[in-house]
Amino acid sequence: MRATFDFLARAERGSRLTFTYVRQDFLDGKMLYGWPSEYRRFVASKLWMFGMTPETGPDFLEHYGWRVVEGAGYHELANKYIQPTGRRLAATPIERIVYAEKA
Repeated sequence: MRATFDFLARAERGSRLTFTYVRQDFLDGKMLYGWPSEYRRFVASKLWMFGMTPETGPDFLEHYGWRVVEGAGYHELANKYIQPTGRRLAATPIERIVYAEKA
């Protein structure tokens, strides 16, 4: 992930970026959000190894020259972006979405 953000740090000012991430407390096993089998499947097996928190994410991005414009969690994501489309996409409590702009 750091190599990816090293690359993204070279983006032009005003560029926009949207991405999802997994909550760090889930990866650390501190909070399983009702997903113990998914924890074993994705985290214990080392498929998912990088996460952030809503509190530390902005500092992480700032280090690479990005500014968080909006961050959303499970309910905000589903209500604001999925439900209005009429699509049936599953969002999970461990996912967050970030919309950022290159400063």
